[in-house]
Amino acid sequence: MKLNELIQNNSSEWIRYTNYTFRKDKRGEEYLAPAEGADYDVVTPSDFAEQMIVDALNIGRVVRDETVDDEVRKDMVKDFTCHYGLLGFMTEYPLASDFLNGKTVCLRKSFLIKKESMKTSAYLKIFFPFDGNINAFADGAMAAVSSVNATPATLFMDRLPVYEMVFSRNYAEPLSWILDTFSKLYTHFHGCDMYRNVELKEESRATLAKLIGGFRLNGVSYRLDVTQGQGYPSVRWDFRSLINAIDTLYGFAVADEKNPLRICKHCGKVFWSNDIRSEFCSPQCRNQYNVYKSRRKR
Repeated sequence: MKLNELIQNNSSEWIRYTNYTFRKDKRGEEYLAPAEGADYDVVTPSDFAEQMIVDALNIGRVVRDETVDDEVRKDMVKDFTCHYGLLGFMTEYPLASDFLNGKTVCLRKSFLIKKESMKTSAYLKIFFPFDGNINAFADGAMAAVSSVNATPATLFMDRLPVYEMVFSRNYAEPLSWILDTFSKLYTHFHGCDMYRNVELKEESRATLAKLIGGFRLNGVSYRLDVTQGQGYPSVRWDFRSLINAIDTLYGFAVADEKNPLRICKHCGKVFWSNDIRSEFCSPQCRNQYNVYKSRRKR
């Protein structure tokens, strides 16, 4: 089954802007944020699930490759966000969806945020480093929603008010968080690929099994919906962030016995194929591989 068919019922539309820009805060931390004057539209992650996972994994691949220039990585991240949007870290880690109502936000375990809780104002500042108005909401008041140049598109989406902030023009995400997130995802995928395709000693397989088993989804939400007109309930997914959707979709893909996620035998890029015989990401890579192979035989 294709991923978009597996989760075709969802209330997890997302906002993407037509352009993003890199900015540095006072500490020199580099962020990615909507560019000034950029337009936006509403997208559904499940519509491009397969390519989105492939793009995320290929960013993770170049992060791990020390020979790749930083500007290349940044270009890939910017291209990703222009296609799919920012990852929505701000709504991914709070344990409570209504965290704006309190002075303290309790957080899920994450390699990005080590703390179990933070003052709501301090948490908001991570994602609004260029918005001085955010300082006025030290009590975590919901009034913060109206202060961040929110996009009205969310009025037409089945979303909580906090998403007005995540989809706003002032919202930004640390570049290092995006790179580290995709690098960690690729590390897991590479381990899965080795476990499937490489003959290993029992000790090495046990190590990989531990890595693979360490992948955890942070509370994917769903509900039963009877509004589809089919006479019986259907599962309706509620992804709280784009990274939550990516992790979920990736989990389904990497656990598929048909192994649709592949590593190109020539260039090493990740690609998607429903053909179990596929070894190359493109005809060009297949041809080049065969040319080099024939040369080596001479």
